[in-house]
Amino acid sequence: MNTPQYVHMMTWLQSLTGLIEQMQVHSDPATRAVVEEWSREREAMKPQSKKIFNPQFGSLFRTYHNPTYFSRRLSRFADIYMASISCLLNYDLKHTFFPRLTPLQHEAGVEVSPPNSTRPEQSLI
Repeated sequence: MNTPQYVHMMTWLQSLTGLIEQMQVHSDPATRAVVEEWSREREAMKPQSKKIFNPQFGSLFRTYHNPTYFSRRLSRFADIYMASISCLLNYDLKHTFFPRLTPLQHEAGVEVSPPNSTRPEQSLI
């Protein structure tokens, strides 16, 4: 999961999904054609992303679109998840990590992105 190939593929897959979501509301033929092309590209990429994992058990964190039981348990009990302990070298010893809160439906639009949200080496759970 730390390979540049995987990171690039997952970033582009998420970007395609976001583009499709935003543009699917337009009904003009040119936009529909582009959205259909993006959808075909997205569908072709899904099996490729699964081939990167061990064929015997796949990803530990996701089954198709759903998080695995292991992923849900990790989310409940882990404070910080990252690829390697060496990722902590980028932080000062007095750095405080704050958990990301998932907004409830009635709180939509209130979500604030943390300042380090673009850092790929760490993910707060």
